[in-house]
Parts: sequence; C-alpha cells; structure tokens
Amino acid sequence: MPELSRLLASAWRATSVEDKAAYAAMRADLMAAAGDPAISGIPATAEGRKEPRKRVRSEGGKQASKTKDEAASDGESEKPCPPPSSKRLRAAAATEAHDSGEETEDDDKLRMECDWTKHPAAFIISENVKKGHYLVARKGLPLTDYGVVCSRTAKLQRMAESGTNTACPVSLSMVEDFEAFGKRFRMDVHGAQDDNELDLEDLPPGSTLEMCALLGKLREPGYELASRGRSDIWMKLPLLATCRLLQLVLDAERRLAARSQRTEE
Repeated sequence: MPELSRLLASAWRATSVEDKAAYAAMRADLMAAAGDPAISGIPATAEGRKEPRKRVRSEGGKQASKTKDEAASDGESEKPCPPPSSKRLRAAAATEAHDSGEETEDDDKLRMECDWTKHPAAFIISENVKKGHYLVARKGLPLTDYGVVCSRTAKLQRMAESGTNTACPVSLSMVEDFEAFGKRFRMDVHGAQDDNELDLEDLPPGSTLEMCALLGKLREPGYELASRGRSDIWMKLPLLATCRLLQLVLDAERRLAARSQRTEE
C-alpha cells in the first residue's frame, strides 16, 4: 500500500492543471449531490437531507446559528481535535515503513526456500547489492514467481575446486553470464555516447541497446509511449537501468527458446 500511494501521488503531481480541474469539478458535483457540508455549508442528516439551522441566543445576547440537535443539547459542543503533530506523523511513517520492511523480509525468506528442484533456476534477473541476493527467474514459471538466492554463496563457487556448489540453485555459469552482460551493456553505452546523448542509429547485431532504441522509437508522437493515457499513470524510473533490465530478460528468454528448439530437433 505505501508503494501504491507513492505512485498515485506522483501521478497526481504530474497531471496538468486542465486535467485536475476536470476531476475537481467531478468531485464537487458528487459531494454536493451527497449533501457534503464542505460543499453546501449546511450539515446533512444521516439520510442525506440537509438539516435547517435554528437561530438561538448565545450567552452574550448575540444570535448564533445552530442545528436542531445542537440547540436541543445542553452540553458544550465538542472542540475540534488538533491536527497530529509532525512528530506523530514521523512516528506513524516510521512504523509503516518498518511493517513494510518486515513483510519484504518474510517474502524474501519464502522465495529463498522455494522448490528449486521442481522449477530450477533459469537466469539471474537482477542483484540487490544492499541485501546481498540475486533475484532469479525459474524454469516453467512466470517472472513474478521468481526465487531469491544469496549472491555471495553463488559467487563463492569460483573458489570451489569443481566450480559448482550443488547446494546453490544458481550455477557459476549463470553468475558469469549475468556479470558479462552488465559489462557489455556499459561498453555499448560508452560507445554510443555522443555529446552526452546516445546515438542509437544503425546498432550492430547483438547490441545490448536494442531495447533502448525501441523505447526511444515508441516515444515519438503517435506511439503509445509518447503521452500518458487517461487511465495510465506516470512512474519515474532510471532509463538506462530499465533498458538494461528489459534487454537482459529479452536475451535470456531468447537463449532459452533456442535451447528448447535444439532439444526438440
């Protein structure tokens, strides 16, 4: 939920003034139809009908406007609750972040203990350097059913005499393929740079910038990435890292498809 809230808030901030005005008008119409006091200025009853005000005398002799329920009540009106302090807001935010972190840790633990025998590792999708683990795609499953493997354990296979640790779901060759792709991508980006811009024209076969060039093309006017649709939202992402990740998955799926085809033949 915190992540969703941040995405929605970011999308609303990116919305133009004209688009916001349309939503504000819709909100005002709905609240007025519901008898919302923030719009009408007159309190509404539980049935949604506006309650007439009754003029009563205050202690100082001046007239004050009260509802029937307020006039019938002999007790003092409740004072509005003060807004929460910034300290309380920070504490609530810290608690929410802590709870979210615990849920993530539990999810990582479950994904580390998944059944690698039935659905073995296919390729490494990404590395979480902070947590020290690989996010790994599994054969026969969608990418959302990924597994988590300790990256240190996988890399230590270089020190083993056989070069393979049977207890580690990720093979040493997968680690080397993942690291080699990262180096190729950095070299391709460096080679395509021209005055702080990327020259993506006439890319050589096998370039790791294929997906980057495609996304750039789809940003041209008329294509679906050129502007945000009415039912879409904006999401800020690092461009090169996104292109790198998409290209890695694309290349890995191509390799798996080619191996499967050779096996069938």
